[in-house]
This record gives sequence, C-alpha cells and structure tokens, in this order.
Amino acid sequence: MNAAILGELIHLYEENMDTLYGGAHNEIFKWRALKTFQREWFRNDYPDFASRFNAATKDFSVLIDNSRMHPRNAVVKLCEKDSAEVEHLFCDVLFAEDHGDLKLRQEHMDQFLDGMERLRIAYYPGSWSFKHDRHAASAYLAMYAPEDNYIYKYSEAAQMVAYGEYGFDIGSGGSFDLSKYYQMCDEIVDQLKAHPEFLRKHFDKLRSDDHCAEERSLHLLAFDLIYCCRTYGYYKEIPYVPKAKSPKRTKVIERQEADAAIRQARIADITAQIKDLRASLPDVSDISLVNVAVTSRLYGGGMVTEHNLNTIRVRFPGATKTFILDAKFPQRPTFENDADVVAAYTEYTSISGKIEKLEKQLKQLGG
Repeated sequence: MNAAILGELIHLYEENMDTLYGGAHNEIFKWRALKTFQREWFRNDYPDFASRFNAATKDFSVLIDNSRMHPRNAVVKLCEKDSAEVEHLFCDVLFAEDHGDLKLRQEHMDQFLDGMERLRIAYYPGSWSFKHDRHAASAYLAMYAPEDNYIYKYSEAAQMVAYGEYGFDIGSGGSFDLSKYYQMCDEIVDQLKAHPEFLRKHFDKLRSDDHCAEERSLHLLAFDLIYCCRTYGYYKEIPYVPKAKSPKRTKVIERQEADAAIRQARIADITAQIKDLRASLPDVSDISLVNVAVTSRLYGGGMVTEHNLNTIRVRFPGATKTFILDAKFPQRPTFENDADVVAAYTEYTSISGKIEKLEKQLKQLGG
C-alpha cells in the first residue's frame, strides 16, 4: 500500500467533508440507512418478511438502486410471488453464520445471487433491472453486520487498488476474491485511525444528526472513501511525480535526457488523458442481460445466453445470433427499458475506442 497516496486521498475527503455530508451530495445518508436497518431488521413484531425488508431498507435503496438497476424493488416484487424463498435466501443463505471464514462468506453471497436470479427468471424473465449483483449482496451484509463487512462496488474498488498500490489484485467476476477486498479495506481502516482530527470531524457530523448510526468500526467510512474518491474525481488531484534524473552531464547524455524528458512528458500527458477517459466511462458493471427475454423483428422471441460488454448472444427458436448493443446497429433485439442500456454501451464503445488509440501511442513511446 502507498500510504502517502492514501493519506492524500483522506486529506481530500476531509477537505470536502462539509460538501460531501451536506445537501450538495448527502453522502451521510449511508449512516442514516445503517441506523434504520439496524433498528428495523432486528425487531420481532413484523407480520412477515416483506414488511421487515421494506422498513429496514427504506433509507438505503439509493445505495443499491440506480437509474438502470432496481434490486430493492425486485425483492419487494419477488416477495409477492414467493416470500418464503426470498426470506430463506436472506436469512439462511446470505446472513448464514460463517465464523469469519471469508471464503465461506463469498460462497454464501454467490449462493444468494444464484437463488435470486432463479426467482427472477421464474417470475420476471424480461426484467433485467431486477438482477442482483455482488454490490447489492455486500450492501445487505454491511447493513446487517457492519463491524464484519464492507460494501463492495467493482469500479470504485478497482480504481482504489490501482492508485493505492496494494500489491495484489482483488479480481472480478469469477476471479473475485472477497478476502483480498477485505484486506484492502482493513488497511484503509488502519490509515483512517492514524488521522484523529479527521475522525473527530467525521463523528461530529454523525452526532449532529440524530438519524445517523455512530458506526465505530469505520467500515462504512472506508467504503465511502473508496466511493467518493472515484465519484468526485479525487484521483485526478494526485500530482504526477517524475523520476529523478541522473547527475551526469555530458552533451550526449544531456541530449538523451532532454529527449527522454520530452518523451516522459508525452507519456505523462497521454497517461493522464487515459485516466480521465477511464474515469468518464459509464459504469456498466451493474448490467447483466444473461437470461433476459428479448424480441427481434426478424427472429421473434429469444433469451440472452451470453453477455460480454456491448455484445450479446441470443438463442431464438432454431437459431442463435450475436448482436452489438450500439445505437448505430438498429437491427438488434429489444428488451425492457433497453434505451438506457444501449445509450450507455454506445458511449462506452466510443470512449473505449479513444482509450485504445491513446494506448497504442503510449506503447509506441515505450510507456
């Protein structure tokens, strides 16, 4: 871990705390959501699971829902179809005791996600926005047992790993390693504890709002740092520091150094452009169209069998076809609320193309 970089990110968060926690961004809602969940989930006077879930999560749907994905609403709708199975997946699978075994906890998360996906396919096959992912599962866990869990979001976590120089990869998809992510978060918590004035300000903010949980493990704060650094562009404020030059001063060496400095400056400029473009990429990590029902004017109804970024493979009666999700390809099949998805992938493809060109230039420069 690069303690200097992490310290600078903590400093930027502290500098912007009034804006982050105030009306402009209202990131303090996470601590309100935690207090509500802890107060409501563990009550024993709710008539059914749906009532308990609705009350406990009423303040944190924005934590897992967005303009495209609605997992909280999915739970509400699925409870109308099979409340007993939904309750089982939460209470007996996701929240099952694991005695601190993070490998087992990850298995429980995956089993929960598989179970929720089976229910979605059974009752709402066309509603891709009802899908759950690791982010949603991790949020439920962090609200249920905040001292033992961290909220996870792929893009935010990946960027912190890259900038923080942790020396290990947390993986993604099938290679995701929950224990590595928790290791990174534990190291962030250790660094947060080394900033007592920052923590004093943080807890003063929480205590000034009667609706906020005073979460002492700092696990929620660690996630909020990870989230805000990417969302509000704090990584861009970390300056590029060039490597020191050799003290030797011959004309040939000076010319070589001058050329190298120009090349290094160009590398730094292109690298900065790539970082900015990557930061502007629309987050499509929450979109999964596998097992979503679609309709084609040419082939009729079908089911998505594979989804890789902007490409989907669809099984129709008697044929399997591949399509690109881009506005310039109007012959693609349609599905529920597809306009937002296609727009996101169209932008993603355009920005990715620019990044690819810059990376080729970087390779030519030896960067």
